[in-house]
Amino acid sequence: MKKILCFAFLMMLLAGCTEETKNDDIVKNDDGCLSYVVYIDPEDKKVGYKDENGNAVISADFDYANKFQKNGLAVVEKERKKGCINEKGEFIIEPKFDYIGEFKDGIALASIGDNNCYIDEKGEFIIEPKYGFMGKFAKNGLASAKIGDKYGYIDKSENVVIKEKYDYVYDFSDNGLAMVMRDGKYGYINGSGEEITEMKFDEVFDFNDIGVALVAVGGKYGFIDETGQYIIEPKYEEAENFDENGFSLVLFDGKYGCVDKDGTVIIEPKYNTSFYFHNDVAAVCLDGKYGYIDKTGKFVIEPQFEWAGEFDDDGIAAVNKEDKYGYIDRNGNFVIEPQFEFCNVFAKNGLASASINGKDGYIDKTGKFVIEPQFENAYTFEDDGLAVVVLDDKYGYINETGKFVIEPTFSFVNSFDENGLAFVFLNNEDSGYIDRDGNFMPVKVNN
Repeated sequence: MKKILCFAFLMMLLAGCTEETKNDDIVKNDDGCLSYVVYIDPEDKKVGYKDENGNAVISADFDYANKFQKNGLAVVEKERKKGCINEKGEFIIEPKFDYIGEFKDGIALASIGDNNCYIDEKGEFIIEPKYGFMGKFAKNGLASAKIGDKYGYIDKSENVVIKEKYDYVYDFSDNGLAMVMRDGKYGYINGSGEEITEMKFDEVFDFNDIGVALVAVGGKYGFIDETGQYIIEPKYEEAENFDENGFSLVLFDGKYGCVDKDGTVIIEPKYNTSFYFHNDVAAVCLDGKYGYIDKTGKFVIEPQFEWAGEFDDDGIAAVNKEDKYGYIDRNGNFVIEPQFEFCNVFAKNGLASASINGKDGYIDKTGKFVIEPQFENAYTFEDDGLAVVVLDDKYGYINETGKFVIEPTFSFVNSFDENGLAFVFLNNEDSGYIDRDGNFMPVKVNN
């Protein structure tokens, strides 16, 4: 399936100051946060906030801006430093930080230079910036911290509760256990610092909701319980954590199957590729052909396809048969005959990208093109009603009618993030952010 590459660039998380206009009728979204939208001023190349009606409520005076949090603060960036403003655009925390995270229980992880710290909602230090690394405070009140060259755990009063003796540590999970590493080997400790396992694992993973963790020793994967005892001995070449069905996908002797938490084989390892259950069935490959099995491992649609995708909530799946793509229902009957060079999953708006004669367009669930094939590449519509397309080797955004809302002028783009901005490239050298109106703001890269 075609996807927009998730480009992890610099995290330009926030900093700034601004002036206000009227904020008499403040609207909040379903999360309880102010529903202001970030916009870019096309002349000043700065960002500010608009309300739901498109009126500027906080003027564009920032290098970057994040959405408002539940506490009524938004982290913004100005002159390469982060601070927090209120709904009027007033600085509550002056821009002096290099990073400010999300506030939880009235405090947020922050950094100044190479040192991490914690601040309250007024910007006062709860923990001074003197640690080279800090994690999040867990339910047990402990946070990981780098003390000198080693890692341990401290409380909010900066008492060292678990001595710094590890080469690396992770945050405590909700079950009160944490993964730690010493001399290249991993293990688990509790909130008292007791090692509940030997430091013997090559890989470790968090415990899941049923109290089981995936571990690896000597290139083989198995599972332990919260006492550190094996419930499934390490014997698989690959394994994944247990899903909501209580299944773990495993690779044994080069074939994929599923086991439960007792190690009982639920689906015999005999399939060529990995698979996942979605809407109660999974697409599997057996001897080079794809079909669908239920949770007992029984074929509900016999292997007959060159490729098969997941069934959506309407019971439709894309498949490839004899090098043409089409769509089938849960009974394996074609609802759209195989005729495309490629087709994608249907988006929530009922449209899917499909290729014919070397061009991409969008079809509805009858197989009719509602946006004619004209693009070199067409990506799945996002929930915001926009899709990225490529025309004449340039990226742009269209709406559900196929009209360009942002013209194809970019050499690469990403989806819009939760702040209403998308990171884009104008060419191989120039990059920055655009808002939903297509206004561009170049990125200021630190030298």
